[in-house]
Amino acid sequence: MTNRLKMREMLLVERNIGEGEECPTCQGHGKRLYGSTSTWRGGIGGQAFTTDVCDSCWGSGLKDSPWPSHREFYEMKRRLDDV
Repeated sequence: MTNRLKMREMLLVERNIGEGEECPTCQGHGKRLYGSTSTWRGGIGGQAFTTDVCDSCWGSGLKDSPWPSHREFYEMKRRLDDV
């Protein structure tokens, strides 16, 4: 087993993610690399690679148990601020 595979296995164990349960987008890390600075937020972004929360699992690292959506949270917050 390569060092990379050992490290990946240790990460999944540390995050309590079983084999095959990891998010396919971030491989269980909970973060991903985006191609621009707008990340999951959308809009205009600069041209630089940026690490941010995974927009598939929202940081949980699990494919079937995502954490609450940051998009939905910020939309609800914006609506409350407008009231």
